[in-house]
Amino acid sequence: MIMRVFVAGGAGALGRRLVPQLVARGHRAKGVFTIVDDEPAPAGQWLLDLAACA
Repeated sequence: MIMRVFVAGGAGALGRRLVPQLVARGHRAKGVFTIVDDEPAPAGQWLLDLAACA
């Protein structure tokens, strides 16, 4: 069964191992969004996309 999975911290220590395993099992990302960075994006730029993925 393929699921949509939300991974917070996909570029972190755990995410770098988890995301390739999810993809290898056939799960697909609807999109990749940087939510937190050195200069956080305003919620209006990402919140609707995040909600659509959920």
